[in-house]
Amino acid sequence: MLYTDGYQWAVYRFGVQVGPTGILAGDLGSGSRQLVVADTGFERALTHFFLPAPIIHDSINELVKRIAGICALLRDEVTERLTREEHGEADAAFSILADNWKDLLFPDARPEEFADQYSQTLTFAMLLARLEHIDLGRLTLPEVAIRLGKRHSLIGKALAVLTDDALDDLRGIIDPLIDVLSAVDRRRLPPPVRGLSGCLRRGTATADGYLLHRWRSRPLHGRLHRRGAA
Repeated sequence: MLYTDGYQWAVYRFGVQVGPTGILAGDLGSGSRQLVVADTGFERALTHFFLPAPIIHDSINELVKRIAGICALLRDEVTERLTREEHGEADAAFSILADNWKDLLFPDARPEEFADQYSQTLTFAMLLARLEHIDLGRLTLPEVAIRLGKRHSLIGKALAVLTDDALDDLRGIIDPLIDVLSAVDRRRLPPPVRGLSGCLRRGTATADGYLLHRWRSRPLHGRLHRRGAA
């Protein structure tokens, strides 16, 4: 994230500033003085933004915290979008998705539950795809859904429902999530990874059942949201 008020420029990654704060001297208000670079900090800040260092997850806790923050942000964006659609301020793309979601899995689900289920399912499915060695950076999400569905049919179908044209409005969140998940090195993850590796070893039905269990018991929901708010 590049943060600026026009005079000071700083790059943040996962909530932590990376590199120096760049400073421009001048007058933005009246335009009487042209903005000039005060020192090398501005160039260095932009270099960190446009040429970021590779993402490295040093621990499981760090990985979970990073994923949780993006998952919570995704939930909030979908909630806001549904509210706008309800008031006629946006096309009903996500309202249609919510109806399709109910038809697929939860006919009794309330509209306000959809944003939670959407963010968690999308995040879980993409993480599972990464652990299955599916290239998130090269394939489109509908293509990821097809490949994931070959081993995990329910999760693949769920991802397919959630990744239609409406997803284009969330690219600013989905793309960073893909970057974070693409940096996951399965060889560095201790077995089991909070039950997920066990699901992969035990086969398709268990992995699909794991997702349904998480939706109903909601400990993952609570954990993600507690970490996301930290």
